[in-house]
Amino acid sequence: MSDLGDNIPKVALDGTTLRSDDIAFPCGLIAKYFFNDTYKLAFSTNKTAITIDEKNIAHQVDRDYKFKLPGNGKSIAWLDIENEHVMVWYQMESFPNFIKLWGHIWTTLKAGTNYTITISNKFDVSGFDGKKYIYLSEVNAFGGSNKFLGVAFLAMAGIVVFIMLVFIVLYFVRLQGKDLYSTENL
Repeated sequence: MSDLGDNIPKVALDGTTLRSDDIAFPCGLIAKYFFNDTYKLAFSTNKTAITIDEKNIAHQVDRDYKFKLPGNGKSIAWLDIENEHVMVWYQMESFPNFIKLWGHIWTTLKAGTNYTITISNKFDVSGFDGKKYIYLSEVNAFGGSNKFLGVAFLAMAGIVVFIMLVFIVLYFVRLQGKDLYSTENL
């Protein structure tokens, strides 16, 4: 536990005090730098809270199999690995700029309405000059509204069709008696 520094609570999930020579569970830098900000959303006019659903934000396999506490987990773990936010945080990103799912808002948010987001800022980014943003996205049965993947697939399909046409033309040219693979034509 001493390797985790002073920011990490030295108390297990069941309230047991952890010794500095105990093995940290979970261990590693991902656990040490767990993103623990929290958010609340409300209408600005009457302060009525809008529910942010934090269930089912992690992959099903993570919830069912990968992130499970051992039998004595509550007395040795300082971070609840069965928390879905921890599961999402453990999904590694390839690039320095990334988006992590924090919750679902099932209420329809209407344009022109003022909303208040209350942030409990617990994750300090000043040590590495980091930045945090709130990103609201509309999703449907086919995923998000990001058009990059669709454009990339269509461009790739166009390239494949072009290559296919080149091979068809070469095939019919070869059928007319010209041997395209002969060294005599060089």
